[in-house]
Amino acid sequence: ATAGPGAGNITLQWAPVTGATSYNLYWGTAPGLTTNVIPGVTSPYVHSGRTTGITYYYAATAVNAGGESLKSSEVSVVAP
Repeated sequence: ATAGPGAGNITLQWAPVTGATSYNLYWGTAPGLTTNVIPGVTSPYVHSGRTTGITYYYAATAVNAGGESLKSSEVSVVAP
């Protein structure tokens, strides 16, 4: 995850997962992501409208016809 470009924009990018048809992006302002999810995203993804100076946490899952994978490791980034 990287900050920018532009205030409040966080760009997230991850390596493709073989067989994935889409990805779900979990996010929040504290570790242990469980509730906020953005379904059907692709990499790279720009999460706009974030509050400057706040730390955001993210994890992604891969999705295909068989269901959803386990979450990736969480990453954190401070919104620009």
